[in-house]
Amino acid sequence: MNIVLSSDENYAPYLAVSILSVLEHNHNVHFYILDLGISNISKDRIINLVNDNNANIDFILVKEEDFLAFPKTIKHISIATYARLKLDEYLPNLDKILYLDVDTLTTNSLSELWNIDLSDFSIGACYDSFIETNGYKLTIGLSEHHHYFNAGVLLINMYKFKNSNVYHSALQYLEKYQDIKYQDQDIMNFIFKDDVIFINPKYNFMPTLKNKIRNKVALSELERLSTPISIIHYCSEVKAWHKKCSHTNSNLFLTLFNSIKNKPSSWIGKVEKVSCLKKISRIRKDMRNKIIYGIK
Repeated sequence: MNIVLSSDENYAPYLAVSILSVLEHNHNVHFYILDLGISNISKDRIINLVNDNNANIDFILVKEEDFLAFPKTIKHISIATYARLKLDEYLPNLDKILYLDVDTLTTNSLSELWNIDLSDFSIGACYDSFIETNGYKLTIGLSEHHHYFNAGVLLINMYKFKNSNVYHSALQYLEKYQDIKYQDQDIMNFIFKDDVIFINPKYNFMPTLKNKIRNKVALSELERLSTPISIIHYCSEVKAWHKKCSHTNSNLFLTLFNSIKNKPSSWIGKVEKVSCLKKISRIRKDMRNKIIYGIK
């Protein structure tokens, strides 16, 4: 299983936790990290973490100047996100990859996801409930019949991805659509608008869908959640490393982070402390969501 993540030094501790969550539930994994300036100290700790779990990892140096022409419109999302647009250049010898954002936690096996047949599509992705409710997609070149996907979890057919000439297509897209809000996610939605297979939201479970389920809002077919959830995505401004996080299973992040021994000094202070009362409150909410709403 080839899993790709992208990070700079600021996100290195979160990268480590996301990787560890994958390793808790999956074997025979090879990680490829798109590296926008991760320090050697952080890389060494992450390499040791992966090696201790009998997996493999490679860091691929990414030049930030390759993406200076691209807009940075979201404060909490690094320029590192644009590195995905050159995946075919960075990973020319891979046939298939699973891309994960560093603000995801894996909670179950990914083998079923990995084995989805992508023969006829460039990517597999999950429906984005948040974008689909506000009409935004119509401003970036999509029509009503195109569904908008979230790019935090992407299963990618690298052969078809390469043939789409994504980086060049992205530059052309920005000449016409300069006011995009969601950076490379908007770009990829346009490029692959007719070349995506939608997968169950259990593989990219986001706060908006959780709230829709809790509020008993009518769901589209692409929002119907199968369980158990396999990947939780903390895609709002409030991340799993923030004490105010209330998304599903957010205590898991702290558990995994605290389990990492000999953390680099640069990681200290990057994860907010959570009181015992807050942890208990999170557990109660998760139990309520599991029992009443079937979110598990």
